[in-house]
This record gives sequence, C-alpha cells and structure tokens, in this order.
Amino acid sequence: MEFATLEENPSRAADLAILCEIGDILNSSVELDEILNRILVGVTAGQGLRFNRAFLLLVEEGERCLRGRLAIGPDNAEEAARVWKDLDHERLTLREMLMTFSHDVPGVGNRVKEIISRLAVPLDEEGHVLVRALRQGGARVVQRGEEDASGRQVADELGVERFALVPILSRSGPVGVLLADNAITERSIDQGDLDILHLFANYAGTAIEKARLYRHIKEEKDALERAHNDLRSNQQTIIGLQRLSDLGEMAARVAHEIRNPLVAIGGFARHVLAATPEEDPRSKPLQIIAAEVAKLERILQEVLDYARPFKLSAVSTDVNTLVRETMDMIAMECEGLAVDVSVSLDDSCPPIVADASLLKIALLNILRNALQSIPRDRRGRVSVRTRNSGSILEVSVQDNGNGIGLDVADRIFEPFFTTRSSGSGLGLAIVSQILREHRGRVRFESRPDEGTTFYLDVPLGKGNA
Repeated sequence: MEFATLEENPSRAADLAILCEIGDILNSSVELDEILNRILVGVTAGQGLRFNRAFLLLVEEGERCLRGRLAIGPDNAEEAARVWKDLDHERLTLREMLMTFSHDVPGVGNRVKEIISRLAVPLDEEGHVLVRALRQGGARVVQRGEEDASGRQVADELGVERFALVPILSRSGPVGVLLADNAITERSIDQGDLDILHLFANYAGTAIEKARLYRHIKEEKDALERAHNDLRSNQQTIIGLQRLSDLGEMAARVAHEIRNPLVAIGGFARHVLAATPEEDPRSKPLQIIAAEVAKLERILQEVLDYARPFKLSAVSTDVNTLVRETMDMIAMECEGLAVDVSVSLDDSCPPIVADASLLKIALLNILRNALQSIPRDRRGRVSVRTRNSGSILEVSVQDNGNGIGLDVADRIFEPFFTTRSSGSGLGLAIVSQILREHRGRVRFESRPDEGTTFYLDVPLGKGNA
C-alpha cells in the first residue's frame, strides 16, 4: 500500500487528521456499545469518512458465527435528504457528533435494520466472501458482477452493485467485518477510501479489544467481590452458628441442672395437693404451683430434646399402636378441657422401621399444639388419623382452633418462634427435625379461625414394606 506525501495530496492529510480524531475518540471509551456506535458514525458522518451506510458484523465465538450487530444509514434518498439536512443544520463538529451519538445512532432506516438483522455467516464457511476477509485481511471493493455466489448474495442483501469490505482485527484474533456503501449518492469507492477505511478498522479493532478486555476484567472483579462478600457473610454465619452452638450447649446444661430440683418441686407439690382437701385454702395455690411447674418441666424437656443430637434407635414399629399409646399419654392433659378427641386408624398400615420414642415426641408436640390453639370459649375437636397411601404412611392431627395466619405460616418451624405468650417455641422445630431424621416431612393445611391439620409423613421405603 503506497501513500502519496501530504504535500502532494492535501485531501489525504485532511483524511488522516479526521482518522486521528476518530481514533482518539474511540479510545476514550471502554464501553463496547459506545465504541460500536462511534465506529458507524465515524464511517458515515460528512465530517468523517463520508460513506452513506455502514454495517458492522462481529464474531460470536460461542456460536462460531459472524453475526450482524449494528448498522447506520437511511433507506432512500428522501430519508437521506431529511436526515443529512437535520445533521447539517446542527453544525456539529466531528468530535461533537461522535460524542453526541455514542448511544443513539441517528438516521437508521427500517430496511437497514432488517438487513443487519439478517446478516449471519457460520465461521466454518471458509469460502464465503466475509469469512475470507477475516482470514486473509485487507480492504477491498466487492463488485457484484465480479464475485462468486457469496459476494453476489451479500450485494443483493445490501441492494447495491458495490460495497467496501474491511476486516476488523485485533492482537487476539478476528473481531468482525465492516461493510460500507454509497447506496444513496452512488459515489464511487476508490483506493483512497479503502486505505482510510482500512486504517480506521485498525483503530476500531484495538478499541473493541480494549472494551472487551475491560468488560472481562470488570466481570472478574465483580465475581471476586461477590466471592469476597459471600466469604465474609459465611464467616459471620459460622461465627453466629458457633455462638448459637455455645449458647445451646450452655442452655442444655442449665436445663439439665434445673430439671432435677424442678421435678422434685413438682412431685412434692402434687403429693401435697393430693393430700389436701379441695376446700382447704392451700389447695388453690398448690394447684397453681403444680400447673406452673408442669409448664416449666415441658419447656425444659423441649430444650433438652432440641439440644441433644438425635440418634435413631430404629426398630419395627406399629404406627397404630404408637398412636394409641400417645393418646393415652395426652389423655391427662385433655382432662378439664372442653375438647372431643377422636381416633381413626387405618388397619392396612404396615409396620415401619422407626424410632418409636422420637415419633411419640413428635406426635405429642403436634397434639399439644392443637389443644393450645383451641380457644377456651369454643367446644374443641381434635381428630387423629392414620392412613396408608401406598408410598407414605401418614399420621394427621386436625383441630378446630384459631388456625395459622399467612403472616407467620413460613416461620412456624423456626426454632424459638412462637405466637404465644408462653412456651419455648421449639415444639414444631423438634417435630420437623424428627421427621427429617426419618426421611419424612411434616406439612400442614390451615384456615384462620377454622382450624389446622398437621400431617406427619413417613416414607414406606425399603425396610418399611
């Protein structure tokens, strides 16, 4: 490629000055979309390289394809006259035009948009005129009548007899191709135009490579920041879990130390109460002492149950028998309550391999939850059922209590969460933990003021046939 001296060709000097200004502005940005828009504005601006239209195709490595990305130019002479008149009226310098239209390219006709959306060539089509340009380099004018089928196809797609074709390359490899034509003015494309367009494509390749590198570095930086934040969050979580573990261990130790004297106090109060006539003034205080101690014993038991690791002692268990035994255990707590309790057992339920003592704890907690949910001014109903569904052995407890509000439904299995003024808030958390140990689950259905049904589902898997 030979250039005339600047003294011999003043217009070439002006072109190189324009090219330097465009290159300077391209390299002032690291945002890819800004750079792509500036490339097309620089190719078509009257103060720039003065082509009528420009089409930019980029290499999509993930798809192994050269695909149309952006285009600029009017669809016809009338549209061109209007757009160019408006731009001329604004009297923008080249720098102002490139900076102004970094995000919104002016004068893009609908047909031009359709053309760029259709332009796509697989990179493995080595003989295609656009892919050859990527492989061989160099700018050239594609004349429709002198080309192979792929060249004629691109010319037909653009609707022109000739267009300029230049590859955009970078140090890391092919970036894309730039097509430019004079479809409106039909001005010829000479060697000088190709030389300037080729130099411009070099600037564009460097700018695009820098933008992609910047984006890659930014993505890596963002990923490192997310990883750092996750690490800090996990560290705080671990510290919090360690504190909870220490607190749980301490609570279990305290509960264990308190439990023995509390049991003694409760036993003594109940013994004295049994020997005290009901009309005795001391009877009422003794009843209160016995009831409150029973509450404390239950809370301590829940704390100890939750704090200790569950070790399943699984044996063949008849769930119907387990339910009957549990109902006998809860019978004393139902005394004095206006609650009708019914039990319906499915005789087809097979024995399961389970820890009967843990399942009793889970069922007791559900039953107590049901009894506590029923207002004292309402005739209560609690129904317990077993059912063999084929793959699941289901124990359900239905009540007609206050139900569970939607605002707390997602939290009821959280440790220490309770809507009552008393209690540990551990009952349902223990139930959930026991069912997980049995590879089952606890679920519920509830309607406010109508009642709740809890389901304890234990899978009938291998060994539970």
